[in-house]
Amino acid sequence: MSALAMTTIAALALTGCTPQSKESAEQYRATIAAVPGVIEVSMTTSTPLPFTVQVGVVAVVPAEEEVLDELVRVACAEKPNASVQFTVVVRVDDDEVQTSAGSACPLIERDVIGIATAISTLGLSGGANVQVRSLSDGGARVEISMTTDDGRVYETLAVAETVAQRLEAEERLALSARGLRLPTEDPATVAQRIADLRAVDALFPLESVVYEETGVVATLAADQGDPKVAVVTAGTLLRASPSGLWRDVDVAIVPPGGGSANGAGPAGVRLVSWIDRELGLEATGSNGVVHVQVGEIGELVAASEQISANNPEGLDVAFTMQASGTKPAFRVDSSDRVALDASSNPYPRWAEWWQSFADTGMVDIVEVGHEGLSVWLHQDVYDDQDKIERVDRIASQIAEDAGLEWYRVNNRYTEL
Repeated sequence: MSALAMTTIAALALTGCTPQSKESAEQYRATIAAVPGVIEVSMTTSTPLPFTVQVGVVAVVPAEEEVLDELVRVACAEKPNASVQFTVVVRVDDDEVQTSAGSACPLIERDVIGIATAISTLGLSGGANVQVRSLSDGGARVEISMTTDDGRVYETLAVAETVAQRLEAEERLALSARGLRLPTEDPATVAQRIADLRAVDALFPLESVVYEETGVVATLAADQGDPKVAVVTAGTLLRASPSGLWRDVDVAIVPPGGGSANGAGPAGVRLVSWIDRELGLEATGSNGVVHVQVGEIGELVAASEQISANNPEGLDVAFTMQASGTKPAFRVDSSDRVALDASSNPYPRWAEWWQSFADTGMVDIVEVGHEGLSVWLHQDVYDDQDKIERVDRIASQIAEDAGLEWYRVNNRYTEL
């Protein structure tokens, strides 16, 4: 970019003793809009406090340095009596790259014209919108959205690689896009990871790529031929990338339509696949937890024991009983996460508690947990004191034997 565009961009807030005004903000917008070559200027205003006017100004310009230079000069010369947040958008055909310049005449820190121009050469099927923001540590957060979505991530990968290649080497790059999540690393490393993924995508089209601390999960798009072959071969290709970036990464490839398994990382993908294959149960992964659907309490116990013996990573596993007529309903306290492995499985004990209440015929819901136990009676006996006391005695005995910290019957809390 030219030296002028790299220096400053306007947003002076002159508070002083004079109340801020919308009229001053509107005059500022009109002055910006009159800069030759500016495509459009929009403005939003709010008054969060008396005598205070906060203004958001968005100026759209073509990929021409002369226009951006003049916009910078005029914007910084103006002294609006308002608090201004200034955003510059560089537009090339259907593609836009924007950077929030902030207030008090900050720097335009990155080559937004160069990024927008490079994206326009990619031959995308639709437009790309790229937002570049500065992180507190001096790095960059880049958010990418595409105007078309065919269920694949290949165009997002191309845009992300283009942006990464044009950021300063010493920065840290955090990427955010639909279907794409990569670790925050220096731009050169991010660009190489994307190049490796694009090489795989060229042979085995990808729907999404999610890289977390536990590893990376890549979901294949439809029309892969033999999905089993595609899963194995795509994983082998990525691990063997010449860059060596994936050599020590836990990689899981999910077949087309299997995206519901990718929310618990690579280990979750493997466990969900094993549950489906070996137990014939429906399972999904989300937020690091594998969720399993079971029909009744006996199936829950059996499944928990089998999963415990085949879950070496000790992933959290949650069960849902699907039989609508099963009473009491069984659930785990929402604050508890249950890690299952060969040495830890609370579900059989919790099932015994459930059975004790089921035998009374009076309980509607049993909610279990590591620290406490809650039960609610059926609505038709909810206020029957004799039945409440009977259930309370059972809950009290279970809590005492299990060393719980508390129990609750019909929302009446008892601390032990």
